[in-house]
Amino acid sequence: MQLNKLYINGFKTFAGKFEFDFKEGITAIVGPNGSGKSNLSDAIRWALGEQSIRLLRGSTLADVIFAGTSSRKQSGMAEVTVVIDNGDRAIPLEYDEVSVTRRVFRNGESQFLINGIECRLRDINDMFAGTGLGKETYAVIEQGKVDAIISSQPNDRRGIFDEASGIMRYKNRKKDAERKLVDVDERTGRASDIIDELAAKEPILEEQSAAAQRYKAASSELASLEFKLICSEVTECSSRLSASEKELDLKVQARERAETDLSAMETEYETVRMKAADSAIGYDSAYMRSQAASKSAMKHELSIKDNEAELMRDRMSLERTSSDRDDTCKRLSSMRDSLKDLYSKKDSARERIDAKNAKIGSLSIKIGDVRNELQSIEKSMEKFKTDHFTLVSEVASIRTSLGSINERREASDARKARLGAMLAAKRQYITEACTDLEEEKSKLRKIVKEASETLGMIEAARKALGMFRAEEDSLTSSKDALSSELTKSRAVLAGLESLEQDYEGYSPAVKAVLGESKKGSLKGILCTVGEALNVPKGMETAIEAALGGQINDIICRTADDASKCVEYLKSNRAGRATFLPIDIIKSFKQGIDARLAGFDGFLGMASELVTFDKVFEPAVGYLLGATAVFKDLETAVKAQRMGIRVKSSTLDGETLTSGGAITGGARRSQQESVITRRNRISALKHETDRLFASLQEKNVEIDDLRKKAQVLIDELSTMEKSASETEARRKDIETAISRMESEVGSAHSQEILLNGELEDIESDELRWADDIAKLEKELIRAEQAAESHGDLSVSEKSQKGEKEAELASLMEGLTSHQIEKATYEAELKALDAEIAPMKASISRSEEELARLHQRIDELGSSIISLSSLIEDERRLCEGFQQEASLATKELEECRQRRGELESGLASLESDIKQKRRRLAQAQDAENRLSLESARFLGEFEALTARLKKEHGITFDDIPSEEGAAFDKEATSVRIEELKAAIESLGDVNLTAAEELDNLKSRLSFMRGQIEDLDRARASLAQVIKEAERTARKQFIEMFAQIRENFKELFAQLFEGGQADIVLVDEEEPLESGIEIICRPPGKKLSQLSLLSGGEKALAAIALIFSFLKSRPAPFCILDEIDAALDEANLQRFKELVSDYSKRSQMIIITHRRRTMESAGRVYGVTMEEQGVSKSVCVDTSQLTFQEGMV
Repeated sequence: MQLNKLYINGFKTFAGKFEFDFKEGITAIVGPNGSGKSNLSDAIRWALGEQSIRLLRGSTLADVIFAGTSSRKQSGMAEVTVVIDNGDRAIPLEYDEVSVTRRVFRNGESQFLINGIECRLRDINDMFAGTGLGKETYAVIEQGKVDAIISSQPNDRRGIFDEASGIMRYKNRKKDAERKLVDVDERTGRASDIIDELAAKEPILEEQSAAAQRYKAASSELASLEFKLICSEVTECSSRLSASEKELDLKVQARERAETDLSAMETEYETVRMKAADSAIGYDSAYMRSQAASKSAMKHELSIKDNEAELMRDRMSLERTSSDRDDTCKRLSSMRDSLKDLYSKKDSARERIDAKNAKIGSLSIKIGDVRNELQSIEKSMEKFKTDHFTLVSEVASIRTSLGSINERREASDARKARLGAMLAAKRQYITEACTDLEEEKSKLRKIVKEASETLGMIEAARKALGMFRAEEDSLTSSKDALSSELTKSRAVLAGLESLEQDYEGYSPAVKAVLGESKKGSLKGILCTVGEALNVPKGMETAIEAALGGQINDIICRTADDASKCVEYLKSNRAGRATFLPIDIIKSFKQGIDARLAGFDGFLGMASELVTFDKVFEPAVGYLLGATAVFKDLETAVKAQRMGIRVKSSTLDGETLTSGGAITGGARRSQQESVITRRNRISALKHETDRLFASLQEKNVEIDDLRKKAQVLIDELSTMEKSASETEARRKDIETAISRMESEVGSAHSQEILLNGELEDIESDELRWADDIAKLEKELIRAEQAAESHGDLSVSEKSQKGEKEAELASLMEGLTSHQIEKATYEAELKALDAEIAPMKASISRSEEELARLHQRIDELGSSIISLSSLIEDERRLCEGFQQEASLATKELEECRQRRGELESGLASLESDIKQKRRRLAQAQDAENRLSLESARFLGEFEALTARLKKEHGITFDDIPSEEGAAFDKEATSVRIEELKAAIESLGDVNLTAAEELDNLKSRLSFMRGQIEDLDRARASLAQVIKEAERTARKQFIEMFAQIRENFKELFAQLFEGGQADIVLVDEEEPLESGIEIICRPPGKKLSQLSLLSGGEKALAAIALIFSFLKSRPAPFCILDEIDAALDEANLQRFKELVSDYSKRSQMIIITHRRRTMESAGRVYGVTMEEQGVSKSVCVDTSQLTFQEGMV
């Protein structure tokens, strides 16, 4: 795993978009102070989830967004993306490359993304936990952190040591488990409260259940007596009804005789009336032929005028299209000329760029030569200065050293005696402690072997239980999702059905008619057009657009039914509505135009795309029979241009009339139409049934799974109890061993320190004797050499000044040519940007020109066709005018015959009135008896209906014994007594028994929940314990590695000396502070605060690299941690970094030449404009480094 790329946009001083490409090995980032180098380190840390704005050198989150300058606007957003190679799958994601993006906006909103998918900050922290890039990462060492690591308190160092030892994930796991444990306790409390509440209700429901039993017994007897009573009443009523019906039959016979006489006379009257009607029909026929001929003549006259108007429009359109074609030709010619000019300018810019490249190359060669000459002069001058200074310093140093050696020899003798006594006592203590430690380890090995077998069985059982619980969680989650989805579907369905029942979406007039039809006041109403149609999915918008307002038209059986509805609307002033009577409506259904059969985008005629009951066929044909449906507006227009004159509708809801008028656009209202609503209701009913069936299946699966899990939980509980006892014994022994090992380790460390000091003293004594003799000889030689050394050569100073001036001049010329080259390249890009849209415009103009040519051809054909049509219409008009004249003569003859027949009808009407009076008298007598019989029948039907409703039987099913005579008075008294007894019981909860069963079932369930929560609590406690054990073990192991590495690296960087890291509280290694002990060579053991700045930096570097050596991070970013090092220490630091870069990627922000020399790639950061950072990548093979150079 390594850092591949870094993308920055609007972060701090990086105003625009920047890309940084990182390779293996070492990458150096250099630049002047304040240029924005450290902002790169901040950007990476921020993207990896850093939440402390103070550590990012800001006060608020908005401080990371580019704030703008006098010439640049501030950014509205900051975005950083870190791309990491994941080929080794160190990050637990199945991707070869992982990108982490963080954005923040000025309104305070922020986003985190992993591979472009939005996520939480916690997801990023969990992903990097244990990789060295976690929250307390030691892979990014910014300015000031070097001193903070050394100078901070022991407890403040915990975070970085936890990250370095890789136990952060276990600590996080422990915190999650503790948080869940609190939740389990809360849920247990809530469950206990519910159990208390249910237990209080149990005796109340038991009492209510007993009362319900008494109520049911009384009700049963009452129902039996009432049944007996009503059977008697029904039998008596049936007898009275039979007598009344016999008398009525006699009256019906008398009435029928009167009707026969009246019928004979009415037949004669009808014969005469029919003759009169035939005469009237002849008259009406002549009248209608006259009117039809006149209307046809007028229609053809109007058609002639319409065609002449359309002919005029086509001629005007032809003129406009010809003009547009000429304009397009001119515009196309102009654009082609402009494109040639742009290509000419592009070639010129390329030539200027090539010329500048040649000049830049020549100047680069000269600059390299001058730099080499200048470097040679500087080396010569530096050597001369260094030699002279060395000689003078050497004399003073030798004299100081002689005095210092004599003082140290006197102090070392006393110190040597004290250290000898301390070392003997420490060795005796270590021998005794090692013996005790070996005995404890022997005991531990026996217990570990015993525990390992038990833990193996427990782990297998837990794994199986985990699979059960995971499956149960999955099923429960699926069940909850299904339940939620079912509830939502039912709510939406209920709402839609309510709207359907309330006729929502219809006009007030339509609602009024449908309401009256539902009551039965208006007959013959079938439904609305929207209710009659079944529209396929996807066609709703097209059909609704084709129907328009006619979707609310009412379909009825006959024209008379429609007339009654219109009268109702008039009388009640309820508005207006359109009716489609099935008996007279004419279908406009027509065949598909042959040209549409294979037409791409034609979906069919609207009446054929919907389904409906056959009775509605005339109405549907009338509304949709002449409407074609197309895929889109473009296809419909294309059909019109081909001469297919048909009303059209599209899937997006646009409509075209046969005359060419187009209607479309966005709908203002989002309310559903009747058709869409009916389709949604049907779909929701199917979906609700499916969800309910799935929910039932999930419940059965969950119950089966819980039974299996309970069996496994019981087995696991027994094994865990045994393991817990073994674990307690092992824990006690481990604690003792850990404490003893820590004590022995500490004693060994102290022994090593004491030995080291004694060896140093003895070595110093031998070295001091030799040094004094050598120093005395060196002092004589150095004093003589210093006197003989001369001053610095004046000619070399002059030569250096001349070369520096020449280099500055060449650099200035190079910069000028580079700027001019960049200007030409920008000009070239601008020309490319102009050429692309120019080409597109030319292409569009050529297409437009072709379309205009086609339109001119179409208009020419249309003009010829219309001229021919006008001549045909004129001939037809003259024929209809002659037909109207003949029909007028026939009309006059029919009027005379009609008058003669009407006088005969008047005489017959007088005789019929007399017969009708006699019939009315017979009907009155019959009606009186009918009313009496109807009253008896009503009583009988009411009693039988009551019998059916209350007892579920008909009159014929009454048992013979129930209809027999009995003591009605005594029965009535007993019924009243039973009613009083039932009333005395008051309000009776008839469902009390069922509620009691449910309450007991719920109590049992809640008690089971308490048991589950207790098991969950024990399981979480085990997780916490296991996390602590694993973290403790791993921390102790890693701490030992870091400790040894620190000792080794400290000695390597300081070329001697001793160092150590120890736990403040060895009994609590996971919470203990960490103390750092350092003793540079030749110095006494002292506090860290007394070390010099360079020594602190070097000690911190040793600690950081001990982390990296023990647990390598994928990459490491070091921000100017070499600033406090002198040349000798810097060389050792460089060697350490170079060695580590073979195993991991290094990114170093620095000012130091030696550090730059070790880098394979260098990014330079500078500010050409105040407040705005720029960057450039340089291959180090092309650079010659000088101290302080950027």
